[in-house]
Amino acid sequence: MKSKCLKVSTALILCLAISGLNAQTMYLKESGNTIAYALSNIHKISIAYGNLTLTKKDNSSILYPLVSVDCLDFTASTSVNVDKVEREPKGFTIYPNPVISQLHIGISETNTSNANICIFSIDGKMVINQWLNGTQNLTLDLSNLNKGFYMYRYTNEAEIKSGKFIKQ
Repeated sequence: MKSKCLKVSTALILCLAISGLNAQTMYLKESGNTIAYALSNIHKISIAYGNLTLTKKDNSSILYPLVSVDCLDFTASTSVNVDKVEREPKGFTIYPNPVISQLHIGISETNTSNANICIFSIDGKMVINQWLNGTQNLTLDLSNLNKGFYMYRYTNEAEIKSGKFIKQ
């Protein structure tokens, strides 16, 4: 328990040091569920007695046992709302979500000759750019990607569709 507390404390200090004042959102993954907190609403984050405590600016507190905290992540991006699961764009299927290694994409459009799929990490880096070359079904190997949130963008001659998925 002491080791995990030290790891979480060290990770928290490191994240705050790296993010500095640029961080806008904290993502807390607890028992498989991810919760986003706007740092502008957080007054204090403390770790004591095996618990992580978030004290909000309205003086309400939320207590998380460290044994249930899987991950803390700080980011300057607030473009992804992790509290709401959205459906894929019409005519577009992506599964499984969350994905472990193989992401399957299905497109109901008949002409995909000038279409591509781009995968972006949560910090906006393009990690995959795949042209479809006429195919309507595509399987992407994501085993080399880190765990986390990713965005996809499908582009063809007439439209752009986008969404998000989680890599486990």
